[in-house]
Amino acid sequence: MKNNPSEIEILERLRYLCSKSEKCVKDIHDKLRSWNYESNYDKIFEKLITEGFINEERYAFSITNDKVKFSKWGKAKVKYFLKGKGIEEEIITRAIENLSDDDYENLVLKELTKKLKSIKETDKYKRKQKLIAFAFQRGYDSDLIYKLAERLIS
Repeated sequence: MKNNPSEIEILERLRYLCSKSEKCVKDIHDKLRSWNYESNYDKIFEKLITEGFINEERYAFSITNDKVKFSKWGKAKVKYFLKGKGIEEEIITRAIENLSDDDYENLVLKELTKKLKSIKETDKYKRKQKLIAFAFQRGYDSDLIYKLAERLIS
């Protein structure tokens, strides 16, 4: 970015970035800091929000859907990620509750089944422990992990 860009130039660049992919306030804040932009952030955020370029709820729903569907993340990992982005707890809860329970359980079952095939351990207990550790790393729900691990190992 060139030295001392005007507020209009900054806004245009941010509008372009926001139109390419969902962004939250923290993403934009970080981008402004990386550009060494020192002026009034509030005015820029206000414009981007009123123009619909930034919408925290839309961002949370989009990220939740994408991270679960494409990255195979669990609800806990998504929640942690969104908290790190400064998204309100209420919005995070709504976004996570929007996920289909059946689709989510099928995704977890598919991922655990795939992982179980790659575990070379022969001891039943150790296989189960490795499967559970993998599932927790992905951020899946503990009740679901134990239920599915028991079903798969038995």
